[in-house]
Amino acid sequence: RGPRARFIYFNPCDARRTSRWNPLAGINTRSQAFDLAQTIVAAGPQKSNGDSPFFSQQASLKLALLFQAVNKLFNGTGTMQHVRDAIDGGSTRISAIGKASGCAGLEGFAQELVAGNRNTETVMAEMANSIMAWQDDAVCEATSQSEFSLADLESEPHVLVIGLPEEKVE
Repeated sequence: RGPRARFIYFNPCDARRTSRWNPLAGINTRSQAFDLAQTIVAAGPQKSNGDSPFFSQQASLKLALLFQAVNKLFNGTGTMQHVRDAIDGGSTRISAIGKASGCAGLEGFAQELVAGNRNTETVMAEMANSIMAWQDDAVCEATSQSEFSLADLESEPHVLVIGLPEEKVE
């Protein structure tokens, strides 16, 4: 897009050569967090046609709360690895993040997990499945900071090349 266009190569599976982009950077509002959560959940493992959308919708809502809470705790620099670690830490970690960030919704979610609510456990599993890509440490590294933002892409000419190894695409 012109001689002054900035070239960006983004391949989260190639932490050595990729430009870095943290999807949580710039998430300041509930709406932004929910949009990102919905996108990640929708891009996650496919569900069968007979599945109700309830669990994926709830996973989007809870991930959005978690995105906001993590960003608050890390002064706007929360990462998907922080989110992964919170989910891996289960109800104890989710509750601690809820308390520290003042997010009552996460605290309530953690209490439902402790109480053994099966629906809540399924939502938590859906959240974990949705962020499966971040089980790869190279992906965590590539998305731990940002060298560009979506606002940059809108305001200046860019050539964005997204690369993914064929074996990583489902």
